[in-house]
Amino acid sequence: MNNPTPSDPRDLLDRDTVLLHWQQAKDVLETAKATEMSWRVYVVKRAFPDGNEGTNTLPLGGGYELKGVINYNYKLDKDTAKVWAIQNRIAATGNRGSFLADKFFSWKVDFLTTEYKKLLDEKDSGEAKQILDLINEVLTIDEAAPGLKIKEPKGSKK
Repeated sequence: MNNPTPSDPRDLLDRDTVLLHWQQAKDVLETAKATEMSWRVYVVKRAFPDGNEGTNTLPLGGGYELKGVINYNYKLDKDTAKVWAIQNRIAATGNRGSFLADKFFSWKVDFLTTEYKKLLDEKDSGEAKQILDLINEVLTIDEAAPGLKIKEPKGSKK
């Protein structure tokens, strides 16, 4: 009996060889990403030593331009009660403060899955089903990229 040709030639490889190839590709990618980021940061700092936040342009000749985008991360304190209090204090400073307090802060809704997953265990009960049906009107679930890691044994050296 002939073995049919696999749809993917990697199917002919044993498990350890497959894992080895994946790990090698992952290592190459991580090294390349770190190297590219190091060069990108260096090039932007060298080309735009006094660069401004946003897009900076450096003519290169022949109509070419180097576009360097300088960004900053603006992060609020994780204590939302503290942020609410500051927003209220800004609003209390007067007309401009009230206007700016609404412009500085945007409150977004995030979905926290912990309670949702607990409720799924009770999905056949009346109240849980009713709540899940309501949530599912505004919730989309799709598959994210899978994670994969080979855990080294304790005490192993690279």
